[in-house]
Amino acid sequence: MKFLYCFLILATLTACPSRGSQNSSKLVLSSKMDLPQLEQRVHGKIKFKLSKLFEGNYSNGNLTVQPKGFEKSIPQLGMYFTVESFDENYCAKLRLLREDTVPNLELIHSYYVNKRSSTLNFQETSVRKNVSKSVGFEGFTQVVAGSTYSSSSSPSNSYFISSIAIDKKIYVFQMIGPQKNMGYFYDDYLKILNSIEK
Repeated sequence: MKFLYCFLILATLTACPSRGSQNSSKLVLSSKMDLPQLEQRVHGKIKFKLSKLFEGNYSNGNLTVQPKGFEKSIPQLGMYFTVESFDENYCAKLRLLREDTVPNLELIHSYYVNKRSSTLNFQETSVRKNVSKSVGFEGFTQVVAGSTYSSSSSPSNSYFISSIAIDKKIYVFQMIGPQKNMGYFYDDYLKILNSIEK
């Protein structure tokens, strides 16, 4: 029954897909709703493992804060993945603007989650948690959900957001997709965080 339910979700997401779209959908389904084919990716001075299904660049100006960042997508699943970094200069400027004295990690994470929340209607934000010790770096993680449309019946997206402190920089990871399906991919997101290396 679970298999049938997963198939129906993917069928809904991939109505009238291209040939490449069908392949990605089949790969996810055959992997029991896990993102398959992990490969090492690089952003700045860090490495992490991400599914090969995330490809190409996607930029519409509101997925990231920084103009330069790592942006990939699986269009047929409506999923996006981003990484961007904030250095000490950025943190110092933000601290002056916000008149905030919290550490850089908390400053950036709070700023990022609030900025994301402000772009959504009917938004909900989970409690902030520390990332697992298995990640190997200090960080926070949180989930924001909401719609970019003004109608309460419009579909919502989930934004998995984690801020990780690595060598005097704060790296913010996001995985974004339709809220009704993203619960299947939270474990994949945690695997990405656990794969981070410098």
